[in-house]
Amino acid sequence: MDNEAALSKASTDKEKAGNRVVVSFPVALHLHYINKVRPSEKLVPGSLLGHDPITDAEFGCPPCVLLVGEYSVGKTTMIQQFLKSDYAGSRIGEGPTTDAFFILLYGQEHKQVSAQYMINDNKFPYQSLKYLDERTLKRCYAVYLPALFLRYVTLVDSPGILPKSEEPPRDYEYDSVLNYFALKADSILFLFDARRPLVSDEVSTVLKKFHRFESKLLHIVNKVDSCNADELRLAFHKIASSLARISPSKTLPYLYAGSFWDQPMRHPVNYERLERDSYLLFRHLRYLTFKIHARRLDEVTCRAARIRAIALVAKESDHLKRRLSLRIFQKSYLKKQMDYVIYPMMLKRYPLNPADLPSARAMAHSLWWSFKSRKPMFNLAALRKLEDFLQNDLHRFIQVLSYCMSIHAYRPELKPPPPQKSVFTWKTVAWMASQLHWREIFQQLNPSQDTLDFKQIMPHIESTGTSKATIERIWRLSCTRHENMVDEDEFCLFLFLLELSKQSDWVPQELNEDMKPPKGHTRQSKQRGIEDDQSLNKHSEKSGKRSKRRKGIFSRRKKHKKRSSHHRRSHRSR
Repeated sequence: MDNEAALSKASTDKEKAGNRVVVSFPVALHLHYINKVRPSEKLVPGSLLGHDPITDAEFGCPPCVLLVGEYSVGKTTMIQQFLKSDYAGSRIGEGPTTDAFFILLYGQEHKQVSAQYMINDNKFPYQSLKYLDERTLKRCYAVYLPALFLRYVTLVDSPGILPKSEEPPRDYEYDSVLNYFALKADSILFLFDARRPLVSDEVSTVLKKFHRFESKLLHIVNKVDSCNADELRLAFHKIASSLARISPSKTLPYLYAGSFWDQPMRHPVNYERLERDSYLLFRHLRYLTFKIHARRLDEVTCRAARIRAIALVAKESDHLKRRLSLRIFQKSYLKKQMDYVIYPMMLKRYPLNPADLPSARAMAHSLWWSFKSRKPMFNLAALRKLEDFLQNDLHRFIQVLSYCMSIHAYRPELKPPPPQKSVFTWKTVAWMASQLHWREIFQQLNPSQDTLDFKQIMPHIESTGTSKATIERIWRLSCTRHENMVDEDEFCLFLFLLELSKQSDWVPQELNEDMKPPKGHTRQSKQRGIEDDQSLNKHSEKSGKRSKRRKGIFSRRKKHKKRSSHHRRSHRSR
Protein backbone atom coordinates (compact mmCIF):
# COMPACT_ATOMS: atom_id res chain seq x y z
CA MET A 1 0.00 0.00 0.00
CA ASP A 2 2.93 2.34 0.64
CA ASN A 3 4.17 1.84 -2.92
CA GLU A 4 0.66 2.40 -4.25
CA ALA A 5 0.26 5.66 -2.33
CA ALA A 6 3.68 6.90 -3.42
CA LEU A 7 3.02 6.15 -7.07
CA SER A 8 -0.44 7.73 -7.04
CA LYS A 9 0.92 10.81 -5.26
CA ALA A 10 3.73 11.11 -7.80
CA SER A 11 1.28 10.90 -10.67
CA THR A 12 -1.01 13.57 -9.19
CA ASP A 13 1.94 15.87 -8.52
CA LYS A 14 3.01 15.57 -12.15
CA GLU A 15 -0.50 16.32 -13.36
CA LYS A 16 -0.68 19.43 -11.16
CA ALA A 17 2.70 20.66 -12.26
CA GLY A 18 1.79 20.15 -15.89
CA ASN A 19 5.29 18.91 -16.68
CA ARG A 20 5.89 16.10 -19.11
CA VAL A 21 7.96 13.46 -17.39
CA VAL A 22 9.38 10.52 -19.32
CA VAL A 23 9.03 7.21 -17.49
CA SER A 24 9.66 3.65 -18.54
CA PHE A 25 6.93 1.45 -20.00
CA PRO A 26 6.46 -0.71 -16.84
CA VAL A 27 6.28 2.36 -14.57
CA ALA A 28 3.72 4.09 -16.83
CA LEU A 29 1.59 0.95 -17.01
CA HIS A 30 1.83 0.57 -13.24
CA LEU A 31 0.66 4.15 -12.68
CA HIS A 32 -2.35 3.72 -14.96
CA TYR A 33 -3.22 0.41 -13.32
CA ILE A 34 -3.19 1.98 -9.85
CA ASN A 35 -5.11 5.14 -10.77
CA LYS A 36 -7.66 3.82 -13.26
CA VAL A 37 -8.07 0.05 -12.87
CA ARG A 38 -7.52 -0.72 -9.22
CA PRO A 39 -10.32 1.55 -7.82
CA SER A 40 -12.92 -0.57 -9.64
CA GLU A 41 -11.01 -3.78 -8.94
CA LYS A 42 -11.31 -3.26 -5.17
CA LEU A 43 -15.11 -3.25 -5.39
CA VAL A 44 -15.37 -6.53 -7.35
CA PRO A 45 -15.17 -9.85 -5.45
CA GLY A 46 -12.03 -11.82 -6.24
CA SER A 47 -14.05 -14.96 -6.97
CA LEU A 48 -15.47 -13.32 -10.11
CA LEU A 49 -12.06 -12.29 -11.47
CA GLY A 50 -10.47 -15.71 -11.23
CA HIS A 51 -6.93 -14.45 -10.60
CA ASP A 52 -5.27 -12.50 -7.83
CA PRO A 53 -4.56 -8.78 -8.33
CA ILE A 54 -1.34 -7.92 -10.11
CA THR A 55 1.18 -7.01 -7.43
CA ASP A 56 3.48 -3.99 -7.61
CA ALA A 57 6.58 -6.19 -7.84
CA GLU A 58 5.29 -7.98 -10.95
CA PHE A 59 5.38 -4.81 -13.04
CA GLY A 60 9.14 -4.37 -12.74
CA CYS A 61 10.35 -7.96 -12.55
CA PRO A 62 12.30 -9.53 -15.46
CA PRO A 63 10.76 -12.33 -17.55
CA CYS A 64 10.54 -15.77 -15.99
CA VAL A 65 11.82 -19.00 -17.57
CA LEU A 66 10.73 -22.36 -16.13
CA LEU A 67 12.81 -25.51 -16.69
CA VAL A 68 10.89 -28.81 -16.64
CA GLY A 69 11.85 -32.39 -17.44
CA GLU A 70 12.60 -35.82 -16.08
CA TYR A 71 15.28 -36.32 -13.47
CA SER A 72 18.92 -36.21 -14.67
CA VAL A 73 18.13 -34.55 -18.02
CA GLY A 74 20.49 -31.65 -17.24
CA LYS A 75 18.21 -28.86 -15.94
CA THR A 76 20.55 -27.77 -13.14
CA THR A 77 23.63 -28.14 -15.36
CA MET A 78 21.98 -25.97 -18.00
CA ILE A 79 21.29 -23.26 -15.40
CA GLN A 80 24.90 -23.40 -14.24
CA GLN A 81 26.03 -22.84 -17.82
CA PHE A 82 23.73 -19.81 -18.07
CA LEU A 83 24.98 -18.32 -14.81
CA LYS A 84 28.62 -19.46 -15.14
CA SER A 85 28.47 -20.56 -11.50
CA ASP A 86 26.74 -22.86 -9.04
CA TYR A 87 23.91 -21.72 -6.78
CA ALA A 88 22.93 -22.58 -3.24
CA GLY A 89 20.97 -25.83 -3.13
CA SER A 90 22.05 -27.14 -6.55
CA ARG A 91 23.07 -30.77 -6.80
CA ILE A 92 24.08 -32.77 -9.88
CA GLY A 93 24.00 -36.55 -10.20
CA GLU A 94 22.65 -39.52 -12.11
CA GLY A 95 19.57 -40.07 -9.96
CA PRO A 96 16.90 -37.65 -8.67
CA THR A 97 18.84 -34.87 -6.93
CA THR A 98 16.61 -31.77 -6.87
CA ASP A 99 13.45 -32.07 -4.78
CA ALA A 100 12.55 -28.38 -4.42
CA PHE A 101 11.65 -25.41 -6.58
CA PHE A 102 14.46 -22.83 -6.75
CA ILE A 103 13.59 -19.29 -7.93
CA LEU A 104 16.85 -17.69 -9.07
CA LEU A 105 16.81 -13.89 -8.77
CA TYR A 106 19.42 -11.18 -9.09
CA GLY A 107 20.96 -9.92 -5.86
CA GLN A 108 24.17 -8.34 -4.62
CA GLU A 109 24.84 -11.25 -2.26
CA HIS A 110 24.57 -14.98 -2.83
CA LYS A 111 21.93 -16.23 -0.40
CA GLN A 112 19.03 -18.66 -0.17
CA VAL A 113 15.74 -17.74 1.54
CA SER A 114 12.65 -19.88 2.05
CA ALA A 115 9.49 -18.82 0.23
CA GLN A 116 7.68 -18.84 3.60
CA TYR A 117 9.43 -15.56 4.41
CA MET A 118 9.58 -14.10 0.90
CA ILE A 119 5.79 -14.06 0.41
CA ASN A 120 5.63 -11.16 2.89
CA ASP A 121 8.17 -9.09 0.95
CA ASN A 122 6.54 -6.51 -1.34
CA LYS A 123 9.51 -6.68 -3.71
CA PHE A 124 9.07 -10.43 -4.26
CA PRO A 125 7.14 -10.92 -7.55
CA TYR A 126 5.62 -14.29 -6.57
CA GLN A 127 3.71 -13.35 -3.43
CA SER A 128 0.67 -15.37 -4.53
CA LEU A 129 2.55 -18.49 -3.45
CA LYS A 130 1.02 -17.74 -0.05
CA TYR A 131 -2.14 -19.58 -1.09
CA LEU A 132 -0.23 -22.89 -1.07
CA ASP A 133 -0.09 -24.95 2.09
CA GLU A 134 2.83 -24.73 4.51
CA ARG A 135 4.31 -28.10 3.55
CA THR A 136 4.47 -27.07 -0.10
CA LEU A 137 5.96 -23.67 0.71
CA LYS A 138 8.83 -25.40 2.49
CA ARG A 139 9.80 -26.87 -0.89
CA CYS A 140 10.13 -23.44 -2.55
CA TYR A 141 13.24 -21.28 -2.18
CA ALA A 142 14.35 -17.91 -3.50
CA VAL A 143 18.06 -17.84 -4.35
CA TYR A 144 19.77 -14.50 -4.96
CA LEU A 145 22.97 -14.39 -7.04
CA PRO A 146 25.11 -11.55 -8.44
CA ALA A 147 24.94 -13.11 -11.93
CA LEU A 148 24.54 -10.76 -14.89
CA PHE A 149 22.16 -13.19 -16.63
CA LEU A 150 19.64 -12.83 -13.78
CA ARG A 151 19.40 -9.08 -14.30
CA TYR A 152 17.35 -9.79 -17.41
CA VAL A 153 15.84 -13.26 -16.87
CA THR A 154 14.54 -15.05 -13.76
CA LEU A 155 15.09 -18.82 -13.79
CA VAL A 156 13.00 -21.44 -11.97
CA ASP A 157 14.58 -24.86 -11.47
CA SER A 158 11.95 -27.55 -10.86
CA PRO A 159 12.30 -31.08 -9.45
CA GLY A 160 12.52 -33.84 -12.02
CA ILE A 161 9.44 -35.76 -13.13
CA LEU A 162 9.65 -39.23 -11.60
CA PRO A 163 8.13 -42.43 -13.03
CA LYS A 164 5.74 -44.32 -10.79
CA SER A 165 8.14 -47.24 -10.52
CA GLU A 166 10.83 -45.03 -8.95
CA GLU A 167 8.72 -42.24 -7.52
CA PRO A 168 8.81 -41.91 -3.72
CA PRO A 169 5.62 -40.47 -2.26
CA ARG A 170 5.92 -36.69 -2.49
CA ASP A 171 4.62 -34.97 0.61
CA TYR A 172 3.74 -31.69 -1.14
CA GLU A 173 1.61 -30.45 -4.04
CA TYR A 174 4.09 -30.78 -6.89
CA ASP A 175 1.50 -30.34 -9.65
CA SER A 176 0.07 -27.17 -8.07
CA VAL A 177 3.46 -25.46 -7.85
CA LEU A 178 4.40 -26.55 -11.38
CA ASN A 179 1.12 -25.21 -12.76
CA TYR A 180 1.58 -21.92 -10.86
CA PHE A 181 5.04 -21.26 -12.31
CA ALA A 182 3.92 -22.38 -15.78
CA LEU A 183 1.18 -19.74 -15.57
CA LYS A 184 3.59 -17.03 -14.42
CA ALA A 185 6.45 -17.97 -16.78
CA ASP A 186 7.13 -16.19 -20.03
CA SER A 187 8.81 -19.27 -21.47
CA ILE A 188 8.91 -22.97 -20.53
CA LEU A 189 11.95 -25.05 -21.47
CA PHE A 190 10.98 -28.74 -21.51
CA LEU A 191 14.12 -30.89 -21.56
CA PHE A 192 14.55 -34.42 -22.91
CA ASP A 193 17.56 -36.73 -22.66
CA ALA A 194 19.03 -37.85 -25.99
CA ARG A 195 20.27 -41.04 -24.31
CA ARG A 196 16.76 -41.82 -22.99
CA PRO A 197 14.46 -40.74 -25.83
CA LEU A 198 11.40 -42.67 -24.66
CA VAL A 199 8.69 -40.34 -23.29
CA SER A 200 7.17 -41.86 -20.14
CA ASP A 201 3.51 -41.72 -19.16
CA GLU A 202 4.25 -39.20 -16.41
CA VAL A 203 5.98 -36.86 -18.88
CA SER A 204 3.03 -37.25 -21.25
CA THR A 205 0.65 -36.27 -18.45
CA VAL A 206 2.61 -33.08 -17.72
CA LEU A 207 2.79 -32.20 -21.43
CA LYS A 208 -0.99 -32.61 -21.74
CA LYS A 209 -1.46 -30.18 -18.85
CA PHE A 210 0.80 -27.72 -20.68
CA HIS A 211 -1.42 -27.63 -23.79
CA ARG A 212 -2.73 -24.18 -22.86
CA PHE A 213 0.87 -22.95 -22.56
CA GLU A 214 1.83 -24.25 -25.99
CA SER A 215 2.75 -20.77 -27.27
CA LYS A 216 5.57 -20.44 -24.73
CA LEU A 217 6.75 -24.08 -24.66
CA LEU A 218 10.17 -24.99 -26.11
CA HIS A 219 11.36 -28.60 -26.44
CA ILE A 220 15.10 -29.16 -25.97
CA VAL A 221 16.90 -32.47 -26.53
CA ASN A 222 19.89 -32.28 -24.18
CA LYS A 223 23.16 -34.29 -24.07
CA VAL A 224 23.31 -34.43 -27.86
CA ASP A 225 27.11 -34.64 -27.95
CA SER A 226 26.98 -38.11 -26.34
CA CYS A 227 25.31 -39.58 -29.47
CA ASN A 228 26.66 -40.22 -32.93
CA ALA A 229 24.71 -39.30 -36.06
CA ASP A 230 22.58 -42.45 -36.21
CA GLU A 231 21.78 -42.45 -32.48
CA LEU A 232 20.84 -38.76 -32.60
CA ARG A 233 18.59 -39.29 -35.61
CA LEU A 234 16.83 -42.16 -33.82
CA ALA A 235 16.42 -40.14 -30.59
CA PHE A 236 14.86 -37.19 -32.44
CA HIS A 237 12.52 -39.53 -34.30
CA LYS A 238 11.29 -41.20 -31.09
CA ILE A 239 10.72 -37.91 -29.26
CA ALA A 240 8.98 -36.33 -32.26
CA SER A 241 6.66 -39.31 -32.71
CA SER A 242 5.74 -39.23 -29.00
CA LEU A 243 5.02 -35.50 -29.15
CA ALA A 244 2.89 -36.03 -32.26
CA ARG A 245 0.61 -38.35 -30.28
CA ILE A 246 0.37 -35.91 -27.35
CA SER A 247 0.19 -32.51 -29.06
CA PRO A 248 -3.27 -31.33 -30.20
CA SER A 249 -1.82 -29.21 -33.02
CA LYS A 250 -1.26 -30.61 -36.48
CA THR A 251 2.30 -29.31 -36.77
CA LEU A 252 5.13 -30.86 -34.80
CA PRO A 253 7.07 -28.58 -32.43
CA TYR A 254 10.67 -27.78 -33.25
CA LEU A 255 13.21 -29.81 -31.28
CA TYR A 256 16.26 -27.83 -30.16
CA ALA A 257 19.55 -29.69 -29.83
CA GLY A 258 21.51 -28.87 -26.70
CA SER A 259 24.66 -29.84 -24.85
CA PHE A 260 24.93 -27.62 -21.80
CA TRP A 261 28.11 -28.60 -19.99
CA ASP A 262 31.76 -27.57 -20.01
CA GLN A 263 33.26 -30.84 -21.26
CA PRO A 264 34.72 -31.28 -24.78
CA MET A 265 32.45 -32.72 -27.46
CA ARG A 266 32.53 -36.48 -27.86
CA HIS A 267 31.03 -36.52 -31.36
CA PRO A 268 31.88 -33.50 -33.53
CA VAL A 269 29.24 -34.61 -36.05
CA ASN A 270 26.62 -32.67 -34.04
CA TYR A 271 28.63 -29.45 -33.79
CA GLU A 272 26.87 -27.51 -36.55
CA ARG A 273 23.38 -28.37 -35.26
CA LEU A 274 24.37 -27.41 -31.72
CA GLU A 275 25.76 -24.04 -32.81
CA ARG A 276 22.63 -23.17 -34.78
CA ASP A 277 20.14 -24.21 -32.08
CA SER A 278 22.13 -22.51 -29.31
CA TYR A 279 21.98 -19.28 -31.28
CA LEU A 280 18.20 -19.66 -31.77
CA LEU A 281 17.65 -20.42 -28.08
CA PHE A 282 19.60 -17.42 -26.83
CA ARG A 283 17.88 -15.18 -29.36
CA HIS A 284 14.54 -16.39 -27.93
CA LEU A 285 15.67 -15.63 -24.37
CA ARG A 286 16.88 -12.20 -25.42
CA TYR A 287 13.54 -11.41 -27.07
CA LEU A 288 11.73 -12.23 -23.79
CA THR A 289 13.03 -8.99 -22.27
CA PHE A 290 10.88 -7.11 -24.80
CA LYS A 291 8.01 -9.58 -24.99
CA ILE A 292 7.27 -9.28 -21.27
CA HIS A 293 5.96 -5.71 -21.78
CA ALA A 294 3.37 -6.98 -24.26
CA ARG A 295 2.37 -9.71 -21.80
CA ARG A 296 1.92 -7.24 -18.92
CA LEU A 297 -0.19 -4.94 -21.10
CA ASP A 298 -2.29 -7.92 -22.16
CA GLU A 299 -2.82 -8.99 -18.53
CA VAL A 300 -3.86 -5.49 -17.44
CA THR A 301 -6.17 -5.09 -20.46
CA CYS A 302 -7.90 -8.46 -19.94
CA ARG A 303 -8.34 -7.75 -16.26
CA ALA A 304 -9.70 -4.25 -16.91
CA ALA A 305 -12.15 -5.56 -19.53
CA ARG A 306 -13.47 -8.21 -17.12
CA ILE A 307 -13.82 -5.68 -14.28
CA ARG A 308 -15.68 -3.32 -16.62
CA ALA A 309 -18.10 -6.07 -17.68
CA ILE A 310 -18.85 -7.01 -14.05
CA ALA A 311 -19.28 -3.36 -13.03
CA LEU A 312 -21.72 -2.74 -15.91
CA VAL A 313 -23.74 -5.84 -14.98
CA ALA A 314 -23.89 -4.61 -11.38
CA LYS A 315 -25.00 -1.18 -12.59
CA GLU A 316 -27.79 -2.60 -14.79
CA SER A 317 -28.90 -4.92 -11.97
CA ASP A 318 -29.09 -2.19 -9.36
CA HIS A 319 -32.85 -1.79 -9.81
CA LEU A 320 -33.35 -5.37 -8.55
CA LYS A 321 -32.23 -4.26 -5.09
CA ARG A 322 -35.75 -2.99 -4.29
CA ARG A 323 -37.33 -6.36 -5.01
CA LEU A 324 -34.79 -7.97 -2.72
CA SER A 325 -35.84 -5.65 0.10
CA LEU A 326 -39.43 -6.80 -0.44
CA ARG A 327 -38.25 -10.47 -0.38
CA ILE A 328 -40.26 -11.33 -3.47
CA PHE A 329 -37.45 -13.33 -5.13
CA GLN A 330 -34.49 -15.52 -4.26
CA LYS A 331 -31.15 -16.40 -5.87
CA SER A 332 -32.78 -18.65 -8.45
CA TYR A 333 -34.87 -15.73 -9.70
CA LEU A 334 -31.76 -13.53 -9.87
CA LYS A 335 -29.95 -16.19 -11.90
CA LYS A 336 -32.84 -16.34 -14.40
CA GLN A 337 -32.73 -12.56 -14.71
CA MET A 338 -29.01 -12.82 -15.54
CA ASP A 339 -29.51 -15.55 -18.15
CA TYR A 340 -32.59 -14.28 -19.99
CA VAL A 341 -32.76 -10.51 -19.39
CA ILE A 342 -29.60 -8.75 -18.25
CA TYR A 343 -26.87 -10.64 -20.15
CA PRO A 344 -28.64 -10.46 -23.58
CA MET A 345 -29.41 -6.79 -22.99
CA MET A 346 -25.77 -6.09 -21.99
CA LEU A 347 -24.38 -7.68 -25.16
CA LYS A 348 -26.68 -5.55 -27.30
CA ARG A 349 -26.11 -2.28 -25.48
CA TYR A 350 -22.37 -2.43 -24.79
CA PRO A 351 -19.42 -3.68 -26.89
CA LEU A 352 -18.61 -6.56 -24.55
CA ASN A 353 -16.84 -9.86 -25.11
CA PRO A 354 -19.05 -12.74 -23.86
CA ALA A 355 -15.92 -14.36 -22.39
CA ASP A 356 -15.55 -11.38 -20.00
CA LEU A 357 -18.92 -12.08 -18.37
CA PRO A 358 -18.80 -14.45 -15.39
CA SER A 359 -21.21 -17.34 -15.12
CA ALA A 360 -24.79 -16.39 -14.26
CA ARG A 361 -24.71 -18.47 -11.07
CA ALA A 362 -21.52 -16.81 -9.76
CA MET A 363 -22.76 -13.33 -10.70
CA ALA A 364 -26.13 -13.91 -9.04
CA HIS A 365 -24.43 -15.14 -5.88
CA SER A 366 -22.13 -12.08 -5.72
CA LEU A 367 -25.02 -9.67 -6.37
CA TRP A 368 -27.12 -11.35 -3.68
CA TRP A 369 -24.44 -10.77 -1.04
CA SER A 370 -23.77 -7.26 -2.34
CA PHE A 371 -27.44 -6.33 -1.92
CA LYS A 372 -27.63 -7.88 1.53
CA SER A 373 -24.38 -6.33 2.82
CA ARG A 374 -25.10 -3.01 1.08
CA LYS A 375 -21.60 -2.96 -0.43
CA PRO A 376 -21.86 -1.81 -4.05
CA MET A 377 -19.89 -3.61 -6.74
CA PHE A 378 -19.38 -0.48 -8.83
CA ASN A 379 -18.68 3.23 -8.51
CA LEU A 380 -19.55 5.67 -11.29
CA ALA A 381 -16.37 7.75 -10.89
CA ALA A 382 -14.17 4.64 -10.85
CA LEU A 383 -16.08 3.22 -13.83
CA ARG A 384 -15.41 6.39 -15.84
CA LYS A 385 -11.66 6.08 -15.16
CA LEU A 386 -11.78 2.46 -16.25
CA GLU A 387 -13.59 3.41 -19.47
CA ASP A 388 -11.01 6.14 -20.12
CA PHE A 389 -8.17 3.64 -19.75
CA LEU A 390 -9.73 1.13 -22.17
CA GLN A 391 -10.80 3.69 -24.76
CA ASN A 392 -7.91 6.20 -24.73
CA ASP A 393 -4.86 5.13 -22.73
CA LEU A 394 -4.76 1.61 -24.12
CA HIS A 395 -4.27 2.88 -27.67
CA ARG A 396 -1.33 5.01 -26.57
CA PHE A 397 0.34 2.03 -24.92
CA ILE A 398 -0.20 -0.06 -28.06
CA GLN A 399 1.36 2.67 -30.21
CA VAL A 400 4.44 2.81 -28.01
CA LEU A 401 4.67 -0.97 -27.99
CA SER A 402 4.26 -1.29 -31.75
CA TYR A 403 6.91 1.39 -32.28
CA CYS A 404 9.33 -0.48 -30.04
CA MET A 405 8.49 -3.69 -31.88
CA SER A 406 9.23 -2.08 -35.26
CA ILE A 407 12.59 -0.89 -33.95
CA HIS A 408 13.31 -4.39 -32.69
CA ALA A 409 12.20 -5.97 -35.97
CA TYR A 410 14.28 -3.74 -38.23
CA ARG A 411 17.30 -3.62 -36.00
CA PRO A 412 20.05 -5.81 -37.47
CA GLU A 413 20.25 -9.04 -35.55
CA LEU A 414 23.35 -10.06 -33.75
CA LYS A 415 25.53 -12.24 -35.88
CA PRO A 416 25.56 -15.89 -34.85
CA PRO A 417 28.51 -16.93 -32.73
CA PRO A 418 31.58 -17.42 -34.92
CA PRO A 419 32.10 -21.08 -35.69
CA GLN A 420 34.89 -22.88 -33.98
CA LYS A 421 38.08 -22.46 -35.99
CA SER A 422 38.40 -26.19 -36.46
CA VAL A 423 37.86 -29.49 -34.77
CA PHE A 424 41.42 -30.37 -35.80
CA THR A 425 44.37 -28.51 -37.33
CA TRP A 426 47.12 -29.39 -39.77
CA LYS A 427 49.49 -29.96 -36.84
CA THR A 428 47.24 -32.81 -35.73
CA VAL A 429 47.32 -34.29 -39.23
CA ALA A 430 51.11 -34.01 -39.41
CA TRP A 431 51.50 -35.65 -36.01
CA MET A 432 49.21 -38.54 -37.00
CA ALA A 433 51.12 -38.94 -40.28
CA SER A 434 54.41 -39.28 -38.41
CA GLN A 435 52.94 -41.75 -35.92
CA LEU A 436 51.27 -43.98 -38.53
CA HIS A 437 53.98 -43.62 -41.22
CA TRP A 438 51.60 -42.29 -43.87
CA ARG A 439 54.41 -40.61 -45.82
CA GLU A 440 56.22 -43.94 -46.20
CA ILE A 441 52.97 -45.47 -47.48
CA PHE A 442 52.73 -42.67 -50.04
CA GLN A 443 56.18 -43.51 -51.39
CA GLN A 444 55.35 -47.22 -51.51
CA LEU A 445 52.42 -46.51 -53.86
CA ASN A 446 54.90 -45.31 -56.54
CA PRO A 447 53.71 -41.73 -57.13
CA SER A 448 54.23 -40.31 -60.58
CA GLN A 449 55.58 -36.75 -60.45
CA ASP A 450 54.99 -36.78 -56.65
CA THR A 451 51.19 -37.24 -57.01
CA LEU A 452 48.70 -40.11 -56.79
CA ASP A 453 45.33 -40.51 -58.44
CA PHE A 454 42.19 -42.16 -57.04
CA LYS A 455 42.85 -45.55 -58.69
CA GLN A 456 46.26 -45.84 -57.07
CA ILE A 457 44.82 -45.18 -53.60
CA MET A 458 41.72 -47.43 -53.80
CA PRO A 459 43.55 -50.76 -53.15
CA HIS A 460 44.92 -49.31 -49.92
CA ILE A 461 41.53 -48.20 -48.52
CA GLU A 462 39.19 -50.96 -49.69
CA SER A 463 39.56 -52.81 -46.38
CA THR A 464 38.44 -49.83 -44.24
CA GLY A 465 34.71 -50.57 -44.70
CA THR A 466 33.86 -46.91 -45.39
CA SER A 467 31.05 -46.23 -47.84
CA LYS A 468 31.97 -45.18 -51.34
CA ALA A 469 30.04 -41.90 -51.03
CA THR A 470 32.01 -40.94 -47.91
CA ILE A 471 35.31 -41.83 -49.58
CA GLU A 472 34.48 -39.71 -52.62
CA ARG A 473 33.49 -36.80 -50.41
CA ILE A 474 36.75 -37.05 -48.45
CA TRP A 475 38.65 -37.27 -51.72
CA ARG A 476 37.11 -34.04 -52.99
CA LEU A 477 37.99 -32.29 -49.72
CA SER A 478 41.58 -33.53 -49.87
CA CYS A 479 42.28 -32.40 -53.44
CA THR A 480 43.15 -28.83 -52.46
CA ARG A 481 46.05 -28.24 -54.89
CA HIS A 482 45.53 -30.56 -57.85
CA GLU A 483 42.43 -31.60 -59.71
CA ASN A 484 41.64 -35.24 -58.88
CA MET A 485 45.23 -35.79 -57.71
CA VAL A 486 46.87 -35.67 -54.28
CA ASP A 487 50.43 -35.01 -53.27
CA GLU A 488 52.12 -36.27 -50.13
CA ASP A 489 50.52 -33.75 -47.73
CA GLU A 490 47.07 -34.17 -49.27
CA PHE A 491 47.44 -37.93 -49.02
CA CYS A 492 48.04 -37.58 -45.25
CA LEU A 493 44.97 -35.32 -44.99
CA PHE A 494 42.92 -37.89 -46.90
CA LEU A 495 43.89 -40.71 -44.52
CA PHE A 496 43.24 -38.50 -41.49
CA LEU A 497 39.70 -37.62 -42.64
CA LEU A 498 39.12 -41.30 -43.33
CA GLU A 499 40.11 -42.20 -39.76
CA LEU A 500 37.94 -39.38 -38.40
CA SER A 501 34.88 -40.64 -40.30
CA LYS A 502 35.40 -44.16 -38.94
CA GLN A 503 35.72 -43.03 -35.32
CA SER A 504 33.00 -40.35 -35.11
CA ASP A 505 30.92 -40.88 -38.26
CA TRP A 506 31.54 -37.24 -39.16
CA VAL A 507 33.11 -35.44 -42.10
CA PRO A 508 33.33 -31.62 -42.20
CA GLN A 509 31.32 -29.79 -44.83
CA GLU A 510 34.37 -27.78 -45.82
CA LEU A 511 37.91 -27.36 -44.60
CA ASN A 512 39.09 -24.26 -42.80
CA GLU A 513 42.46 -22.80 -43.68
CA ASP A 514 44.13 -24.22 -40.58
CA MET A 515 42.93 -27.72 -41.54
CA LYS A 516 44.59 -27.63 -44.96
CA PRO A 517 48.29 -28.23 -45.63
CA PRO A 518 50.31 -25.00 -45.51
CA LYS A 519 50.33 -23.22 -48.84
CA GLY A 520 53.45 -23.90 -50.87
CA HIS A 521 54.60 -26.58 -48.40
CA THR A 522 55.12 -29.25 -51.05
CA ARG A 523 55.69 -26.84 -53.92
CA GLN A 524 58.62 -25.23 -52.13
CA SER A 525 60.23 -28.60 -51.63
CA LYS A 526 59.72 -29.40 -55.31
CA GLN A 527 61.13 -26.06 -56.36
CA ARG A 528 64.12 -26.61 -54.11
CA GLY A 529 64.67 -29.99 -55.74
CA ILE A 530 64.39 -28.50 -59.22
CA GLU A 531 66.77 -25.73 -58.29
CA ASP A 532 69.22 -28.30 -56.93
CA ASP A 533 68.96 -30.30 -60.17
CA GLN A 534 69.48 -27.17 -62.22
CA SER A 535 72.52 -26.21 -60.19
CA LEU A 536 73.94 -29.72 -60.61
CA ASN A 537 73.34 -29.58 -64.35
CA LYS A 538 75.01 -26.21 -64.57
CA HIS A 539 77.93 -27.53 -62.57
CA SER A 540 78.22 -30.58 -64.81
CA GLU A 541 78.01 -28.40 -67.91
CA LYS A 542 80.77 -26.18 -66.61
CA SER A 543 82.94 -29.15 -65.75
CA GLY A 544 82.31 -30.61 -69.24
CA LYS A 545 83.33 -27.41 -70.91
CA ARG A 546 86.48 -27.32 -68.83
CA SER A 547 87.33 -30.88 -69.79
CA LYS A 548 86.69 -30.08 -73.46
CA ARG A 549 88.93 -27.06 -73.23
CA ARG A 550 91.65 -29.14 -71.66
CA LYS A 551 91.28 -31.80 -74.38
CA GLY A 552 91.50 -29.09 -77.07
CA ILE A 553 94.63 -27.68 -75.54
CA PHE A 554 96.22 -31.13 -75.34
CA SER A 555 95.29 -31.94 -78.97
CA ARG A 556 96.74 -28.63 -80.18
CA ARG A 557 99.96 -29.25 -78.33
CA LYS A 558 100.23 -32.72 -79.89
CA LYS A 559 99.65 -31.33 -83.38
CA HIS A 560 102.19 -28.60 -82.77
CA LYS A 561 104.75 -31.17 -81.60
CA LYS A 562 104.11 -33.36 -84.64
CA ARG A 563 104.54 -30.42 -86.99
CA SER A 564 107.70 -29.28 -85.28
CA SER A 565 109.22 -32.79 -85.37
CA HIS A 566 108.34 -33.23 -89.05
CA HIS A 567 109.88 -29.85 -89.86
CA ARG A 568 113.12 -30.80 -88.09
CA ARG A 569 113.38 -34.09 -89.97
CA SER A 570 112.88 -32.44 -93.34
CA HIS A 571 115.49 -29.82 -92.47
CA ARG A 572 118.08 -32.46 -91.55
CA SER A 573 117.49 -34.41 -94.77
CA ARG A 574 118.25 -31.35 -96.80
